[in-house]
Amino acid sequence: MEALIKLLIPFVLGGLVALFFILFTDVETQMKYASLLISYFIPFLGYGVIISGSTLGFFDPLALFAFLTFVDCDLSLFLVWNLDHAKKIPCVGILIQRTESSGRMAMERYKWLKRFGFLGLVVFVMFPWPGTGAIVGSIVGRMLGFSAAMTFAAVMLGSFLRSLLLIFLPWSLSLPFIEM
Repeated sequence: MEALIKLLIPFVLGGLVALFFILFTDVETQMKYASLLISYFIPFLGYGVIISGSTLGFFDPLALFAFLTFVDCDLSLFLVWNLDHAKKIPCVGILIQRTESSGRMAMERYKWLKRFGFLGLVVFVMFPWPGTGAIVGSIVGRMLGFSAAMTFAAVMLGSFLRSLLLIFLPWSLSLPFIEM
């Protein structure tokens, strides 16, 4: 029963956010965030959409921050609780195996990650380097032997800081140009 609950909670949370958008936003806003969610999963494009969306005023920076942090945390929660089950899902399992391979490469490339433990994982998730982020960070945390709670906390903190970095820094630098 516990495994079923852990499997369902991330989907229920995602469904509640989708329901919020359906009930409380207009179709244009729904489409913008749906597009953002799709672009989130495309390497490099996602970050470009995030930065341009916040600097050009397409998204309210605070709403964008909350949305992206939620998506990262929901994905992380699913992975830290259900990684072994997710590997058995057709197509998804192959993606997870590739991500694990990317995680192993990241651990070899960023040797400090293992040495600095929790803080290393936070920094790994925080900076938008290729092969980092909440998905790979969740898998790497589990590969490092962290508990699900410790991995989730590190990914959540790293995601929070990454969202601040990607959204508010470019947005704050663009303010003088937007007001012109």
